Amino acid sequence: MRPDTGDEASAHPSGEEGRAVCREERDRVVLVNPAFSLAFSTADGTLLSLHHSHTQTDLIHAPEAAADGFLWRLEVADESGDTITVTNRDCAEFTYSTGYHRHQGNLRLWLHWNGLGRNPDKLDGRVTAQVTFPPHAPTALFEAEIGLPSHLSVRSFTFPALCAIRSPDILDDDALFLPLSGGILIPDPCSTLHSHPDRSWQVVYPGPASMQFFGYSCGGRATVSLATVRLATVWLAAADPQGAAKTMTASAMPRSSRLNLAFTHHPALRPDGLWSAAYPCVVGTAFGDWFEAAREYRAWAAEQPWSARGRGGERRLPALTSSYGLWTSHWGGARRAPAAARDLQRAINIPIKLDWRCWHACARNGAYPDYFPPRDGAPAFAAAKEQLAQAGVLAQLNLDGLSASPDSQAWAVEQADGHTLLLSADDDSPPVSASRPARLDLMCPSTPYWRDKLSALARQAVEHGADGLYLEQLTATRPLVCRNPDHGHGAPTPAQWSAGVRTTLAAVRKAIGEDIQLALDGPAELYLDLADVFFSHHPAAEARGLLSDHFGPRCSPIPLFSAVYHDYATLIGPDVSLVNHQPYDPLWPPAAIADLRGPQAVMDRDYQAQFCLQVGRAAAWGQHPVLANFSPEQCRGASSPRKLAFLAAALRAQAWGVGALIPYSEFMGPITIESFPVEIQLLVNPIDSHPSARRAITRSIQPVLGSAWRTPGSGLALVLVNINHHHHEFTARLRSSRLSPKLPLRLLGRTFSEDGDVPAVSLRTSGTEISGRLPGRCVVLISLR
Repeated sequence: MRPDTGDEASAHPSGEEGRAVCREERDRVVLVNPAFSLAFSTADGTLLSLHHSHTQTDLIHAPEAAADGFLWRLEVADESGDTITVTNRDCAEFTYSTGYHRHQGNLRLWLHWNGLGRNPDKLDGRVTAQVTFPPHAPTALFEAEIGLPSHLSVRSFTFPALCAIRSPDILDDDALFLPLSGGILIPDPCSTLHSHPDRSWQVVYPGPASMQFFGYSCGGRATVSLATVRLATVWLAAADPQGAAKTMTASAMPRSSRLNLAFTHHPALRPDGLWSAAYPCVVGTAFGDWFEAAREYRAWAAEQPWSARGRGGERRLPALTSSYGLWTSHWGGARRAPAAARDLQRAINIPIKLDWRCWHACARNGAYPDYFPPRDGAPAFAAAKEQLAQAGVLAQLNLDGLSASPDSQAWAVEQADGHTLLLSADDDSPPVSASRPARLDLMCPSTPYWRDKLSALARQAVEHGADGLYLEQLTATRPLVCRNPDHGHGAPTPAQWSAGVRTTLAAVRKAIGEDIQLALDGPAELYLDLADVFFSHHPAAEARGLLSDHFGPRCSPIPLFSAVYHDYATLIGPDVSLVNHQPYDPLWPPAAIADLRGPQAVMDRDYQAQFCLQVGRAAAWGQHPVLANFSPEQCRGASSPRKLAFLAAALRAQAWGVGALIPYSEFMGPITIESFPVEIQLLVNPIDSHPSARRAITRSIQPVLGSAWRTPGSGLALVLVNINHHHHEFTARLRSSRLSPKLPLRLLGRTFSEDGDVPAVSLRTSGTEISGRLPGRCVVLISLR
């Protein structure tokens, strides 16, 4: 791993190049540049200090890291299948060396461990790590190499590990952010994790995790423009364009509630017992919170192959997405779904786009892939599609990208069972959503059979008039390793799953052409170049069960993915409903449909505030909301018309002035808003959940949401949303370091509400503060001039 010595010089350079230096202290070797510093133990290589210069904050508690921390942990299996676990603290010998790269100006630190474990005779091997430390930037690259005897196999390799992350003095500034779906924020994670039975949280990439990036914000101090700013953030990322399977972990220290942050990899050894990292991991610091860290990750992400389809005004948007309108998902045949879409268009007086589910002959996926001819027959389906076209309703059809039914004709005739995933015992319960009422088997996306089958189904759907396709399951599932040697994907590797999925998606894209929209589950950075949109329930994370109890009662969704990729990806969702039960296929058994409406005590309540919260998040984060399974009878009573009125106001805001530019604008993050909090009830009702799992929880939230946008031409726009039915006083603070607004602020905008659209409410400005009174249930768009 060490480069040629001809490119190395002294580890203590001088002059202009010497802005990154290495110094040795009593128990540590320290790498320093003007932005941050790292210190490693000279006894065993554990990371003892990560110091953020701007806030004068050390993010690691050195005594605890020295006592219980580690830089790497290796789990190997011997010939009998027993697991042996070692860390860098267990090795017989540790040495280090440093060098300076003449041309790039980087310091290099090499860490060498030999004689792994307490019994080197049993586990003879070595681990070498390289740390590349730049002269200016607040980031460092970590790479590793493993050498083991050939009779051993690696089960997992955790590296790099940042142990004993320090808790701040004020816990309100303390938060962990994870890329689960579109992103979640966990305030006070140290205390929450300390009380969790497993004392750890894990997020798997790709699939459940939308990006390979996470981090932690804590308190520090710095004075900027006469204001005290106290946030320093440490973040970790894997610079892996191939999308190999990996896990992001936050865990508690054994004797305290301090955090460990680490990546866990699943390396495949070569026959000679060697493994070298195919990608480096990045450890960085940021002055600010999760958004500033996301901008650092974005700099790398924008250069990856999946970002090749362009950004901003260069990004191609298909017809289904380019114009504003309301998405509605509907389950049913040629008579039911088109009629409901036309009824909704009349009720809300807004263009409708139909996400058409269960348009096929079988109940849910009970005979998949035997989807054709469509439900009610091909003539009825063609007539329905013509009615939709006359009404100006664009429609996409749904296909399952991962599962097939053993009850299908294709299963027997085409011998599809030979192309299913052959999983190990550890993967016997893959996390795909259940399908009522049929049993489905998982197909291997690397097989030519499944790739050709999906391409043929997609081509047939387009021939039947589909304006777009939604390929479900495939990109939301955690990576699964198929162990069938007859599938042509070779020996299992960490990137096997992502490579197979990408090949299949590329074949489907070629089959349907560029003018047909391809939608996937997501968001998922790894497939940005192959998808036009991602369907994401992220703004409805509580309702969909994406935020499980073990993250603590204060966790919440944040637009982490949008902070990195908004101008590269279009997000559709959340899937909101005027009623509380989930959509269903009319061909399901009556008992399965009845389950969706129980228990009555929970399901019959009016969660109007939750509906508005989900729509408000979508509006503030630049997503397109979806109304699920509308029928005209849902408009009876007082609640549903008010929900529809707020939804229509949010959609009108999308279509007006600044809002029409949002798909092509750069998301500049949420803005800090102070308003009087309100308590609302949230229904937790995950898809396909059992009635006993449904419940209502009470949360205290800020009713005024806000976000900032950099529009084409370097303009600045704000979106403000009041989700409460009462008016609310608020104060919004624009972070000067992030937005650089021109002072004095001049505001131009418009207010959209269920009572009509008027020029923007009277707002006051003072420096970089905007305050005023927002009407109830409104969306306000403001352009800063």
